[in-house]
Amino acid sequence: SAALATAKFYPRAMPPGPRPRVLLVSPFALFPPSHGGARRVSELVQRLAARIDFILLGDERSLYDARSHAGFQSFRAVHLIEGRGDRAGEAPLDLPARLARHPHPGLRAELRRLLALYRPDVVQVEFMELAALIDEREADGARWLLALHDVYLDGGPHDALQLRLLRGYDALTAVSPEDLALLPPERARLVPNGAPQHGPYAPSPDTPHVLFMGPFRYRQN
Repeated sequence: SAALATAKFYPRAMPPGPRPRVLLVSPFALFPPSHGGARRVSELVQRLAARIDFILLGDERSLYDARSHAGFQSFRAVHLIEGRGDRAGEAPLDLPARLARHPHPGLRAELRRLLALYRPDVVQVEFMELAALIDEREADGARWLLALHDVYLDGGPHDALQLRLLRGYDALTAVSPEDLALLPPERARLVPNGAPQHGPYAPSPDTPHVLFMGPFRYRQN
């Protein structure tokens, strides 16, 4: 649509009075939520939007459409870009390659522009794949938070690179106690995943059926 072509939205007017301003940066399309990470971000932002002004900087602009506008209502402004350079049929990238590709020059340039435009109190970077954006941090600017949907520290050869990037952030969040235990305890906090409760607990039958709703392109699944 013409509105999406501008890639800039202001769903609600800025209210009077000071409120914390959070610039949230995601490498993956969030609306409508089509993966677990998107659902997590959507639910958290929706519940905090009454007290915090969220501004979204999102990659994968072409994956947003008119259905995305409902999700935008939790944000004060939305800026979408494209340009990571993924190619159809491409073999999965290892972690160092993803860490290099996802914070691409176009995303970095737009981040710098929005930092100057909005002067946020917090820059909330979603997913380890964008951790290298910490290079854009200004000396006297916002606090920086890295929201980790997966913690890839495993004692392997990529740990040193990850730890170097993690050290640049003021705070880290993990989604499970197991992931939290892998992170520096002085800066890491648990923000667990959850689900609405639908009625009282009932034990599984002897031969349960499992409905799996995740994408099989994701190696862990």
